[in-house]
Amino acid sequence: MTDAVNPVPENADYEDRVLIYMDVLGWSELIARSVDDESARAVLAKISSTLRFPVDGMEKSIRRGDDFYGIRVSQFSDTLVMSTLAGKRGQLTSILVLAIGTVQVVVNNGHHVRGAVVRGKLIHRPDVIYGPALVEAYKIEKDVAKYPRIIIAPAARELVQKARPDGSQIICDDRDGLQFLDVFTPHLYSAEERRATRHDLREQIRKKSSDLGIVAKHSWTLSYLDEIERRTLEVVMPWLNEDRKGRKRKS
Repeated sequence: MTDAVNPVPENADYEDRVLIYMDVLGWSELIARSVDDESARAVLAKISSTLRFPVDGMEKSIRRGDDFYGIRVSQFSDTLVMSTLAGKRGQLTSILVLAIGTVQVVVNNGHHVRGAVVRGKLIHRPDVIYGPALVEAYKIEKDVAKYPRIIIAPAARELVQKARPDGSQIICDDRDGLQFLDVFTPHLYSAEERRATRHDLREQIRKKSSDLGIVAKHSWTLSYLDEIERRTLEVVMPWLNEDRKGRKRKS
C-alpha cells in the first residue's frame, strides 16, 4: 500500500527535505470579482488548474506504483507546496522547473506569486504536511518576501544552485541582500515572453495607478525584468563586438 492511504506513524521521524512554498497574490480580490465577472472566473479556473497540475501528476504516479520519484505536492486554494528529499538533485531540479513554470502561467494571467525555498525538517505525504520547514517557509512568504518573489533561504541555496536546470543561473541577488528564484531566466522564458510581460505590467500600472500596493508589485517585477535584460546584454554584447571586428577584418 502507498503512503496515500497509510497514516503517518506516531513515531515517524522528520525528513531532511527541500520545500518550495508558493502563494498567489490578489486571490481574494479575484474570488470576489469572479462572482459577477466572467473573465475573472476564466482566470480563476486557469490558475487553479495550473496549481492542481503537479498534484494530479503525483496522484496518478502513486496509483501506478511509481511514487512520483519521492516528490510530494500539496495544494489548497491559492497555495502550492512541493518538496523532495534534500539529497535528491534530480527531483529538486524537477520541482524547481515546476515552480518556475507555475509562476510564469500565473503572471501571464495577470497575477503574482510570492513564496520561499527552504531546507529543513518536514513530514510530507500526499495528504499530510507539517514540520519546521513548512513554518519557516510560511513566515518567509508572509513577513520577509514582501515583493512578488520566491526567497531562497540560506540553508537551501547550495542545493538549489547545484540543481539548476540546463546549467542556467536561477538564483538572483536582490538589492536588500536577499536571494530569490529567477523565474524569468532567459533559459526558460524567451525574450518575446518577457516583452509581452513587460507590456502587460505597464498596462496594469496604468489601469490601477491608484492602487499603490498593486503598483509596487508590478514596478518591482519590471525592475527585475530590467535586470535580466542588462545581464543578457552583458553576455551578448562582447560576442556582437567580436563579430563586428571579424567582419571588418574580412572586408
